Amino acid sequence: MADWHRGGWFGSIQVWARRLVADQLRENDTLRGLRRRPLNRILRRFLSIGTFGRFMAAYACVDLAMLVTEAMVSVIAPDALPRWTFPAEAATSGPPPPDVKAILLNVGSYLIGAQVGALSVISLALALVTLIAQRDDASTDVRIYYHESLAFELVASCVALIAILCVQLIWPSQFLLHVMGFGTASQVFKLFLLCVHLAWLSANLGGLAHFTVTTFGFVQQSRREALRRRYTANVVHPRTMMPRLMEQIYGSAGPVISDHLGLASGGRLTFGADFGDPAAIEVRSSFDVPVTLRDVRLTWVAFVVRRWHQRCVADVRGAARDGDVFAARPAIWFTPMPEVPLRGDTPWCMRRGGVPLLPLERVILRLAFRFRKVSRER
Repeated sequence: MADWHRGGWFGSIQVWARRLVADQLRENDTLRGLRRRPLNRILRRFLSIGTFGRFMAAYACVDLAMLVTEAMVSVIAPDALPRWTFPAEAATSGPPPPDVKAILLNVGSYLIGAQVGALSVISLALALVTLIAQRDDASTDVRIYYHESLAFELVASCVALIAILCVQLIWPSQFLLHVMGFGTASQVFKLFLLCVHLAWLSANLGGLAHFTVTTFGFVQQSRREALRRRYTANVVHPRTMMPRLMEQIYGSAGPVISDHLGLASGGRLTFGADFGDPAAIEVRSSFDVPVTLRDVRLTWVAFVVRRWHQRCVADVRGAARDGDVFAARPAIWFTPMPEVPLRGDTPWCMRRGGVPLLPLERVILRLAFRFRKVSRER
């Protein structure tokens, strides 16, 4: 654990710990045999958007990008669009183009029918699982089933796509763009969004296939044990390891960054400790609800500490003349610990000796340390 750059560009301890867990899943023979297949991981990554609102927001971003692109093309290069994407009445020469508007309307209607059918299958399967759970008193197995089958995420994705397809039957945002005078007669942008709808439907159907296979496996008592093992290897094991690895990485980051920046002989950087008075409070936060440390971006912390240490070195002679006994070896430390709740007015960045941090450096530290609310399950 000597290179914090394993945490990506930002040096995230969460990313670093996640990569260490992934390495163990690949290197351990038992865990590797229970690891999910690549297509399953891709599907989970897409459905991990999770909620109806998030799916709608993600699509709104795609639609907005298309609106901006269409507006720019209509102003800069309206003749650069393919001629076959214009309606027949807009064609000036050559054979009549295909009726793109009719294609958009018909395909959209078929997609709505496919999604409604998928939702009906999901509802019947969930009803069956509920009956089995009530009979066998298998509440824990049902929670595992919901997680492994992606039931909630799949329903949210299907409902969001149905809502979008119904709204896009009249293409309201594109119509508004045309009213404003920035649209084009070409249907190429609507065709692109139709491709997005088709890709989304394909992902939902893939999720439905995974959901169906998982449901049939859950119905069979002999298959539930395999479901539990897969859940343990892919969810419980990483969830247990992550806090321990993050705590270890966080605690060892001080010496690693100090050695990298050359602070060993002229300063001290520590994470997860409090050395008490005399100390100057550099950063403090007020938390209305209990929070815990979720992530630290070590690259940003190293940037601030490097600047601070350079100023301390430049100021050491003047500080020594003023009687600062800590001038030769100033220290800066951060008191939060992962998984330890914080609430109220909390000073979490302290300094002893050296020069104060600049306002911009305090802002960067606030962005580097990420906190989250304590979940009710804790």
